[in-house]
Amino acid sequence: AVALPTPSPAPAGVGPAERAFGLLLFEAEESLVRGQGDKALVLASRAVRDRPDSITAHALYERARRDLLKGRRRDRLEARVREAYLGAAVDTP
Repeated sequence: AVALPTPSPAPAGVGPAERAFGLLLFEAEESLVRGQGDKALVLASRAVRDRPDSITAHALYERARRDLLKGRRRDRLEARVREAYLGAAVDTP
């Protein structure tokens, strides 16, 4: 049997609020990596609301916002390409 590493306990100075905030940031980051920009934006927004002084929360929020906007631009571009292609297909006899 292979022994799996056990998760390390939180350091003594970290309270439940710090741990919850860290998990919130972690979940937002994971959502962003998995391509779930909308979920990442909501979680990062919550982190910024909870800790407005957190540079990490602000950076994660901006990354999620940019990712979401990039996805919307790509969707609009794909729709225009599809429309142009279908328009060209209708024009040909």
